[in-house]
Amino acid sequence: MHADEITAPDTREEITSFPNYPGYIRAWTVFKRRGFSASCGAVWRQDIETTLNKFLKTEPPQDIRVLSIGPGNGTMDEPLIDTLSNMTTSKVVYCAIDPDSAYLQEFRELAASRSDDWKNIEIEFRVESMEEYSDVWDKCEKKDKFNLIFASYVIYHFRDAKATLVKMNEMLENNGIMYFKIVSGGWSKLMAYWNKFYYDSSCKINRHSPELVKSMILDVMPNAKLQVLDRNADVDITECFEEGSENGKLMLDFLMQMKDFKSVASPERRDQLIQFLKDECCEAKGDRIMLSCTDQHVYFIK
Repeated sequence: MHADEITAPDTREEITSFPNYPGYIRAWTVFKRRGFSASCGAVWRQDIETTLNKFLKTEPPQDIRVLSIGPGNGTMDEPLIDTLSNMTTSKVVYCAIDPDSAYLQEFRELAASRSDDWKNIEIEFRVESMEEYSDVWDKCEKKDKFNLIFASYVIYHFRDAKATLVKMNEMLENNGIMYFKIVSGGWSKLMAYWNKFYYDSSCKINRHSPELVKSMILDVMPNAKLQVLDRNADVDITECFEEGSENGKLMLDFLMQMKDFKSVASPERRDQLIQFLKDECCEAKGDRIMLSCTDQHVYFIK
């Protein structure tokens, strides 16, 4: 068992994490606009294009099957789909699974608006968690495997991360790519501290421990030659420390992964976490308070 895994008995306060509530995408959007653009901007587009080039220049399959786990409204997937559409004339079957139907509806609308560009892309939207999809896949007589499995900031939300990684490996074709995006840097440091006080019973590991994530991948796939890309971003979270700022409230909810964090947390715990965020995770640059966030890409070819 890894040191950061949650073990019973647990004396911390149980919460339901923010991604399970409406408003999460709005908060995520504010956070990106304050500087976390590496996650879905031009740099991400270039990174995924470079990675797929390695895959498509070897022996590309006649049809390409992609599994995207937790794509939300499709913002993160759009550069990936653009790259596939531009780099191959092969049919691409793109399976997008997310338990939130509202987010997937936004993804559907995005796909409809890009239909002229994505002529060779066939997207299947499934309102399911990864665990629910795994159960369905297990029952299929013909188990279609995937050439690319993409998991963006979701591994810490799996009920049993190790078991799910085993299943993902089973679903991946030989010579296929498994690609994770995880968070490191100041935000990871904050969440390690946060984990001393709160937990979500649906998440069994330290949700923002990149070293644990990589260690678990290697436990399940010991022969995987992990490739790691670090994309640093300084996020301006000055508004988090300004009274009455709506954007500051949204960013705090997002960083703490708790809806209405300032109201839900006890005054003592609220002040303790906000002070830790400011003193231990941020750096003052002029009159701005900047949070160092590393968007870490971890991938391998099976």
